[in-house]
Order: sequence, then structure tokens, then C-alpha cells
Amino acid sequence: MNRAFISLAFLVLPSLTLTAAEPIGPPQKVVYDVPMGPMGPILPGYFHPDPLAHWELVAIDQQGYYKPRVMLYPQPHYLYNGKAYRYLPTRPRDLSNVPTPR
Repeated sequence: MNRAFISLAFLVLPSLTLTAAEPIGPPQKVVYDVPMGPMGPILPGYFHPDPLAHWELVAIDQQGYYKPRVMLYPQPHYLYNGKAYRYLPTRPRDLSNVPTPR
């Protein structure tokens, strides 16, 4: 019995001294440095573009075909590149969706 106690002491005693040597304190709160933007914190993420967004740049004309969309305000211009639309005084019906009689 004496040998079993000694062997047990050699196994348990070093582990007790190792754990007692390391002080264990309360858990520390992890604080991340989050950059702040004008609307609040900027969180990590990514932007997923709309796969159908290119259809907003075209409109259907009087014959039912797609054509570049024209915005009227502040001046008539093509939406996809911003160039001026110069045909509004001469062809105003091109911008309407009313079908022409055939």
C-alpha cells in the first residue's frame, strides 16, 4: 500500500503544483476596434450586386423593342452614359409608350 501511495503522489503532486502556479482571474472582455462611419459602426460584409440591374437602363419603345432609357429631369439624357438626348423637340412621341397605328 505504501508503494501505491508513493506512485499516486508522484502523479498527482506535479499536476497540482503546475495548476497552482498559474493564477486564474476573471474572464477578460474582448474589445474589437470597430471603425465608425457617419451612420454608425461599419460592420464587415460584402456588397452583392443585383444581377437584374442592367434591365433598368433600357425601356420598351412603341414597336415593342428595347432601347436605351431616357431620363427627362433635369435635362433629357440617356441613363446608361449621361449623354444628352437631343431629339425631344423634334420627336416627343419616341418617349411615350403609346403604340403607333400601323
